[in-house]
Amino acid sequence: MADAEQREVMRPTPELYQHAAIRDTSRKSYNMVQDALDYYYEAKRLIDTMEYHAGKRLQEAFDRAGMARLASPSLEMPGGGSIDPSRFGSETNSREEVRRCLDHIRGYPGKVLVLNVVCHGHLVNNFLVPGYKNSNQKISRLKEALQDVIEFYDRGMHQNARTQ
Repeated sequence: MADAEQREVMRPTPELYQHAAIRDTSRKSYNMVQDALDYYYEAKRLIDTMEYHAGKRLQEAFDRAGMARLASPSLEMPGGGSIDPSRFGSETNSREEVRRCLDHIRGYPGKVLVLNVVCHGHLVNNFLVPGYKNSNQKISRLKEALQDVIEFYDRGMHQNARTQ
């Protein structure tokens, strides 16, 4: 009988639950990381500010172009497809900007990394890149590819279109 009484005494009272709930709801948590690019910049500090802003600019062009983010990583570059004449304007220009920027990146692995990390929002350890065995190698190649994106935007995308 003493054990039952002792268990009854040790059981938390409803007041304790009430205070815990108040304490838990008073704290707010914020998710600073929106996608993989934010994760590598804000949470891990693996890419620098210039690489991050160039990636964001490409990401915005990708979103403006109405290109769909893929749920699974892709080794395919965005294809030409048919252009709807009613969609001429900023969407078509953004689509061309994305294609020219990806064309400006040297090497197929860099293009795959930028497409999947920047445009589709995948982490580097979630997909395979031919010739790259671990995440550190992929991050190094991603940084090089983002330097190409910086160069693309520094030169001006219209000038790049004329030189290609």
